[in-house]
Amino acid sequence: MQPFITQYSNAESKADWRNQQVMQGIESVNWSIQQGNELMEQYVQSTEKRLQAVERKKRRKRVQDSICVTQDGKIIIVEMYDTGEQIVEPFIINITGRWDVYRIKFVKTKIREQYFIISFPLSDMYIIGKNSQNSEKGLYDYFVKGGIKFNSRLSKSRIMTVLFQSFGPEIENCTKTLCLPELAGWTNRRFMTSEKFPLCTRQDFPNLPILEKHFNPFASMENIEEYLRMIFTISRWENRILMMEIPVWGMMASIFAEEKLKINFCVNMIFLQMQNKWDFSQFVQIFNRDVSEIIEADMNEKKLAEKLSACNDEVIILDACTLLENSYKRRKIRENTEKVKQKVCGGENSLLGIEREIYCSLLIFSEQIQLNNAINVFVDEDFWKKPNEFQEILREKPIESFIACFIQFADNNLH
Repeated sequence: MQPFITQYSNAESKADWRNQQVMQGIESVNWSIQQGNELMEQYVQSTEKRLQAVERKKRRKRVQDSICVTQDGKIIIVEMYDTGEQIVEPFIINITGRWDVYRIKFVKTKIREQYFIISFPLSDMYIIGKNSQNSEKGLYDYFVKGGIKFNSRLSKSRIMTVLFQSFGPEIENCTKTLCLPELAGWTNRRFMTSEKFPLCTRQDFPNLPILEKHFNPFASMENIEEYLRMIFTISRWENRILMMEIPVWGMMASIFAEEKLKINFCVNMIFLQMQNKWDFSQFVQIFNRDVSEIIEADMNEKKLAEKLSACNDEVIILDACTLLENSYKRRKIRENTEKVKQKVCGGENSLLGIEREIYCSLLIFSEQIQLNNAINVFVDEDFWKKPNEFQEILREKPIESFIACFIQFADNNLH
């Protein structure tokens, strides 16, 4: 306890008091110095740790990048270093979720190249490419063309490397296959056209026959009564029924074949006088109705095979008229006509180098009175009762209405 000092205290008490004050001051100074030393030591240690961390960061090496999917579906890149550290960065920024890799299987067409597809089902996006382009640059180009957006902080070379490291082995070792509609017509009880093809085609995608077969699935159905009025511009009732049946036979050909009812005959329209063949083709043509799809029978066998191999569930219209041709062409037309008839109606598998059966109805334009296994229809100036009225009604697209109505009816009743 500090003594109480007054003016009356003796000299000894005053000296003791002064000595105590001095000692307290010394202790306070020593404590302050000790605290300063401890703070300095902590600062030095902290600085040393930071310097060591900087030095380690300078020396560390990234040993691996890998793509992962987080629990909330984000696609990230995990950077792994030789120090054991891991750093996570966004990788793909506009899609989420896992992916599936398939090989595309072609059954009905001769596609020599092998293709793969990477599907991101949660984002409804996909990448299609050739197996032969399964490389760093090839995959990067496919992803960019497919609309994939990468983290802009990552370099192109790094993205290319990690894409190939992650997707390359999956593509190479893939065993799952995916079948796409290759031909227009019925697939899984749905009538397929180019407009209904499930994928957007890209530069490297094969030119499948279905992609060249167009029909507006939203064609107006309001003109169906005009179709019936157009039918009555044909003079004979037998021909009216026939002209209505030919496109139906074509559209249902593969379904008939499934039921063992393959169409094994053709319709031979025998032109006794010069007529506008385009009128007849427009009455029965299913796809690409803005242009004539008549196949000329005098073309070489390779082109003829290319035309036929693209056909399915439609009407093949073959022009075999020989009136103005020389003897060589007349013979070639007759031979080709017979080959086409055997292939389409007879089911000759290897004929014309086409290995599959062709499910279509066949309409032949000719001047021959006799064609075996055919419905022979004579066409003269009296075939049309009102030819001008037919042309007028045709401009309203009633046949498109009939085809659209029939496809919709069949779609709803074939399941």
